[in-house]
Amino acid sequence: GFDEALAPSAPARDERAAVVQAAQTAAEEAEQAVATHAEELSAAQQAAKAGASAVKAAQKAVGNWLKDSKVLMDGFDELSAQVASFTSGPLSAFEELKDLVPELETVEEADTVEETDASAFASAFPEVPATEAA
Repeated sequence: GFDEALAPSAPARDERAAVVQAAQTAAEEAEQAVATHAEELSAAQQAAKAGASAVKAAQKAVGNWLKDSKVLMDGFDELSAQVASFTSGPLSAFEELKDLVPELETVEEADTVEETDASAFASAFPEVPATEAA
């Protein structure tokens, strides 16, 4: 019967079944690759957005550079004027006055401090009343 009629086509049928199985396996691997690449694409798109934001921030910084430099240099010019004013005014006057002051003799510090008792102090300064220890 029926099995005998199908028997001659069995090798071709098994071969087609193997081809179908190989195609299904290849399709599953392709679907997995698509999913993996979709995740990589999403990550790359996020990185591109972050990069675009960084570019915009850098362009803004470059655009503000001249303005920021002007503010900085104006401050530098003002401070330079203050230094010049100080140098020609108060510092110059101080240097002139310093040259007019006579040299002070340097006082050498005593190696030991002499102790004085209350009676020596009292005899040296009689106008200070002596106090008694309580």
